[in-house]
Amino acid sequence: MLQNIWAGFIDIFPGILVGAWTGYITNEIALRMIFKEYRIGPLRFGGVIPKTRDKFTQGVISLVGDELIKPEILQEKIASDEFNNAAAGILMDAAGRVLDAAGEYDSLNGFIGAVCGAGGDSAAGGGAETGAAGGGGETGAAGGGADFWEAARAAPGRRLL
Repeated sequence: MLQNIWAGFIDIFPGILVGAWTGYITNEIALRMIFKEYRIGPLRFGGVIPKTRDKFTQGVISLVGDELIKPEILQEKIASDEFNNAAAGILMDAAGRVLDAAGEYDSLNGFIGAVCGAGGDSAAGGGAETGAAGGGGETGAAGGGADFWEAARAAPGRRLL
């Protein structure tokens, strides 16, 4: 019985190989013809994607926007408790980090100046107290410290926040 199975397999195997090879070659040719245009004398064929790039792009956008990412599903996900809890956790963590960092400075201007790289009046080292109004001490509009607005004017091309 085992000999009959082997004999049948040996008879079928060449057909399997020819079918696999034919499938590989036709797929390779088809993929190349989709993306590249070929010319033989005056004849041109292939290159469907480059010829119809705008229509193809709009079709992909429509497919993704209308079929894969439906507005109803997004609204449902955003309204879910799981999403809201995750978003609240992320925001609370970020707010906690900012508040922890702000506690190291004597004033809001000092904190903003340190974040922006303009120096500042940290609790450890202090700094010049020249408030926004130009007076000495803590007379500035935001409580004195390194003047954020002066730093912004001094470096107009630099992104401060």
